[in-house]
Amino acid sequence: MLLSVYPRLGFREATEESTGLTGASLPAIFRSQGYRTAFFTPSDLQWADWNTFLSARGFDELHDLNSLPCAPISSWGVEDRCMIDAMIEAIEHDSSRPFFLMGWTTQTHHPYEPTPGVPTLSLLREHTPDDYNLERYLNVLYETDRHLGRLFDTVRRAGLADDTLIVVTGDHGQAFGFPHDSWMQGKTLYQEDVHVPLMLWSPRRFRTPARSKSIASHVDLAPTVAELAGLPAAPEWQGRSVFDATRVPRAYFYVAEDQFTLGIREDNWKYIFNLREGVDELYDLEQDPTEQHNLVKALPDRAIDLRRRLAAWTEANRRHYEPAAEPPAGAGVVRVSDPSPAVPKRD
Repeated sequence: MLLSVYPRLGFREATEESTGLTGASLPAIFRSQGYRTAFFTPSDLQWADWNTFLSARGFDELHDLNSLPCAPISSWGVEDRCMIDAMIEAIEHDSSRPFFLMGWTTQTHHPYEPTPGVPTLSLLREHTPDDYNLERYLNVLYETDRHLGRLFDTVRRAGLADDTLIVVTGDHGQAFGFPHDSWMQGKTLYQEDVHVPLMLWSPRRFRTPARSKSIASHVDLAPTVAELAGLPAAPEWQGRSVFDATRVPRAYFYVAEDQFTLGIREDNWKYIFNLREGVDELYDLEQDPTEQHNLVKALPDRAIDLRRRLAAWTEANRRHYEPAAEPPAGAGVVRVSDPSPAVPKRD
């Protein structure tokens, strides 16, 4: 999200494997323009070497459970409320300089630990195979949303609404055994795992609510935020602003846990390829939003086209993280064409 770059396709945590990853980060660009920058999370920055990774990304300050005056309520850390408290304090502390603040909530992550003393609400609308965890998740989500509302109110009270952009998104979905046999997150590429919200709030720019059907991914966040702030996108960023009329409505996915699976979405079409099992799936999300009817056999040409795009994307990812070695001095270099039809030229 910060570097507008796809992570290396592999089984390791990106923040551990790529602590020295180069490239302009979004907070560094804001800091170069005189902005205060800070990162907040109710979790522990030592997990997956977040501390090392984020220390080199342009943040003036990093705050986690070790600097927040709250007691842990789960293995993930303290309440999201404590993070919002710290962000509100940072906004109110210095109004003379613009700011770039990033908050990373974790209370809504499994095990969905409710806030002590907060009454549990009945929020289920229909039964699922995992009503217990879904009810906990909805309650914690409701509580975190309430505290996010406090952040919006702070911006309004400070008279900063017309000069502030607030972006709300999620890093992944949550699965509760329906409509697929999947649980928690990071197991599959079905919509319940990868379809996340993106909300852009800027009263001066967006005077009336609107919902867009544009297809985008987290790699597009940095250039989108930069454009809305009137700043140029870094030339090495791999994403494109969601307001770029020339951007192709396409998103790539991968999951590496129980299985190693790649996915791509173009408009209403979703293609999934499981490398370990050699099984592929094709869905028309407009007609089949819960992905129940695999159309690979019915539409083989479309499946092949999307599989080729996945092949091109994975090859581009490999070249990005494993650049070709320089040939020895005096060695000749011969360019040969790749006869494989599975890896087309990139767009």
